[in-house]
Amino acid sequence: MQCSLPVNKRPTHVSVSFQGNKTATNRLQIIYPGTLIRNFTVCYSVLHSGYKSTSQLIQSLEMNQILGAEHFVVYNYSISPAVDQILQRYQQDGLVTVLPWPLPTKQSWYYGQMSALNDCVYRNRNISRFVVVVDTDEFVMPKNHSNWMEMIAATSPQEYDVSTFVHSPNPPKKASAKTGCFIVRSSFFSTSSETNWTSFPPEFPFSKEEKNNTIKYNILVLHQLLRSSEIYRAKVKSKYIARPELTHTCGIHFVHTFTYFMRCSVVSHSIALVHHYRKPTMKGGIMDTTMLRFKSQLYPRVLKKYKLFPKIFSSG
Repeated sequence: MQCSLPVNKRPTHVSVSFQGNKTATNRLQIIYPGTLIRNFTVCYSVLHSGYKSTSQLIQSLEMNQILGAEHFVVYNYSISPAVDQILQRYQQDGLVTVLPWPLPTKQSWYYGQMSALNDCVYRNRNISRFVVVVDTDEFVMPKNHSNWMEMIAATSPQEYDVSTFVHSPNPPKKASAKTGCFIVRSSFFSTSSETNWTSFPPEFPFSKEEKNNTIKYNILVLHQLLRSSEIYRAKVKSKYIARPELTHTCGIHFVHTFTYFMRCSVVSHSIALVHHYRKPTMKGGIMDTTMLRFKSQLYPRVLKKYKLFPKIFSSG
């Protein structure tokens, strides 16, 4: 939705009305750009149907922080009391913003998922350098780099240095279009409760205690390494990292339109891959040890968080 602006005037409020001849009462203050305060914000899809995957949620929050996430936005349509308790703790720590999302499902597609993602991208304009659009069971995993920033720099090293990138005062011309979105291709990973520890490579050792805790607390991303041989093409089940100030409309799997002459860049699956933990069984899967590179960081972080909620995780 767009409207024309008066020349040489700086608007202070905006409102929406279905009847142009009436004065609108829903005046919203316009907040103008400030200073960027973080590099990466994670935009989760809407949590619905009494979402209760407590272990999955903590693994997602902790792993994404390791990769560079500084804040998370959660849209709450329907969650369990246990998940609510966990999110409240992360809110107290200033890491998560939880937004009520009571949309009428009969009038919106899949709990208003598209609206939520666009809301998240827009509310992070000029606040976050990048937004990462994923579900809680998806992880944008660099293959060889330590974090997302290094991964992005490797994807387009000739374009700009992301570590020193600042907003250009002039929109780029079409001939010099730059990347406004990094698409990362996706593959399914097993969610089986069975683990064959003997198949784990020796360079990633687990102590007996680590094995027991990994299974007891179902730290899925550390004990399920089998993924499908199929890697979906870009824009099919893919997820993305976007620059919010350049995004006009975003979708679930890629940015649809940009404000300026920008493009989506597809990240090679040799650089990064979305790990989507969704398949109960995985016949003929491929062993992927990418996640184990982060085990020494992830394992203690997850365990520490679990211990904050003994009533939730006492029995695994």
